[in-house]
Amino acid sequence: MVTTGMNRNALRTMRGLLSAGWVLLLAASLTPATDAQAASGIANTKHNLGTAGTKENHLATGTGEICVFCHTPHGSDSSAAAPLWNKKVPDASSMTTYTSPTMFNSTTVTGNMSLACLSCHDGSQAMDTVLNAPGSGGYNASGATMGTWQGANQSAGKITGIAKIGTDLSNDHPVGMKYRNLTGETTGIGAEFKPMSGTNPLFYVESGISTGGGSASARDKFDLWLFPTFSGGSSDGVARVECATCHDPHTENATFLRVTNSTETGGTASGLCLTCHLK
Repeated sequence: MVTTGMNRNALRTMRGLLSAGWVLLLAASLTPATDAQAASGIANTKHNLGTAGTKENHLATGTGEICVFCHTPHGSDSSAAAPLWNKKVPDASSMTTYTSPTMFNSTTVTGNMSLACLSCHDGSQAMDTVLNAPGSGGYNASGATMGTWQGANQSAGKITGIAKIGTDLSNDHPVGMKYRNLTGETTGIGAEFKPMSGTNPLFYVESGISTGGGSASARDKFDLWLFPTFSGGSSDGVARVECATCHDPHTENATFLRVTNSTETGGTASGLCLTCHLK
C-alpha cells in the first residue's frame, strides 16, 4: 500500500488521539445499540437544543443543528478534556465538592470531564453560548449566543430547575472521587466496589451489557467510565468518578444514564448503582 504524506500525517494524528482515548470515546458514542436498555440518539432527547428540538427547552430562532451546542470541528476550547468542546469550561476552583463525615473516600478538584458538563449545567452561561457558531465567520473566542429561547426551564437560555446543578456540588454525587477498587481488593472498603478494568486512560467498570453482538466484557459506552485528569495533554493516571461515568449525553435512556436504573425503564432494580457497588 502506498502511503502519501497526507496519509502519514493522518495516521500520526490518529495515533495521538488514540493515546488520549478520545477516538474510543467518540466511536463508542456513535456505535448503534441493539440492547433494549441502550437506545442511542440525541435528536429525540433534551440535548437537542436546536430549533427542531421536541422537548421543553430549545431555540425558537437560531439554528436547527444539534451537535454545535457541544462540539465544533474547529476552534474548540483546547483546555477542555472533552472532544472538540465548543464552550468555555468553568474554573474548577469555582466548584464546591461533595464531602460527608461517613465517606471513606475523598473528592479532589472537579475533573475535566465533569467541567465540560457543567459548562451548561452550572447555569452560568446560556446553553447556546458557543465558541464557533455554524457558518463562516461564527468564531468568537469569548463565546456568543446564537438565537432566542423557548421553554419553562430556562431563563435567557440559562438552565433553571432541577437540571441546574450550579457550582455547589456538596449535596450531589461526589464527582472527582477516586475509584476505590483499583487493584482487585478483596478486603476492606475497596472490596465493596466491583474491580476496575482497563488501563490509563481507558479505565472503566464493566456493566455486562452487550451491544451489536459484541462481547459483554469489551469496553463500550454502556460501561461506567472512569476519568483521569488531563493537564497539558498528559494524564495523571488516577481513575475518578465524574459526571460522564454514569451519564451519556448521547443516549435516549432516562436521565441519560449509561445503565438504566429501574425495571420501569427496561433495566434492573438499581442496575446503575450495582454496576459499581457490591450490595
